[in-house]
Amino acid sequence: MNVEDKTTDEKQFYEWMEQADEVAANVANEFYKQPDKKQSWRLVPAPRIIKIWKDFAKFGFVRDEKGLDQIAQIMIENTQKLHANTIFMEHEEMSAESYAEGLELNHNYDPELYDEKFPQHVEDEHGQWRISDVALAPLVKDSMQLMAESDPTRKLLIIDRMLNRIHARSDIAALFIEGGTQTLNQMFAG
Repeated sequence: MNVEDKTTDEKQFYEWMEQADEVAANVANEFYKQPDKKQSWRLVPAPRIIKIWKDFAKFGFVRDEKGLDQIAQIMIENTQKLHANTIFMEHEEMSAESYAEGLELNHNYDPELYDEKFPQHVEDEHGQWRISDVALAPLVKDSMQLMAESDPTRKLLIIDRMLNRIHARSDIAALFIEGGTQTLNQMFAG
C-alpha cells in the first residue's frame, strides 16, 4: 500500500465515522423522544433493486445510477444504525455510556432507560434485534468502500456483497432490503 492509498483509507474512515456519529446521535435522540415506539428504519425497495440488478445482468452496466445511489445511501445509513444499535445494546467493546458521551445528544444518557426499553425499540417486525456481533465489522468495511466508490458497477457489487453476508442471528439481508433473502432469491431467479 502506498502513502496515497493509506491517506485515502484514513479519509474514508474519518468521513464514515463522522457520518456514523451523526446517525448514532439521531438514533439516540429518536429513542429518547419516543422510547416505546419502534426505531425508524428504511429498506431498499425490492422492485427497484431487482430491476437494477436484472438490467445490469442483461446490459452489462447500471442504467439507473440515481436509483443505485439512493440504494447505496440506505445501505450506508442502515449499517451506521446497526453500528450504533450494537453499541447501545452493549454488544461491542466500547460501553454505551462512553459512546453516548462522544455524541451530540439533546438529552443525558440514561443507562436504566436504555437497558429497559432499547431492546424493544430496535426489534424488527419478526422480533429480532437490529444489531450484529459477527457481520458488523465486514459490513462497516463494505459501507466505507461504498461511500467512497464512484463507479456504478463497483457500487452494485459492494451492495451485492453486503446483502449476501451470512448472519447467525437473523436474515442480514432483511436489515437492508424489503423481503430480505427472499428478495435476493427473486433477483437471481431466471
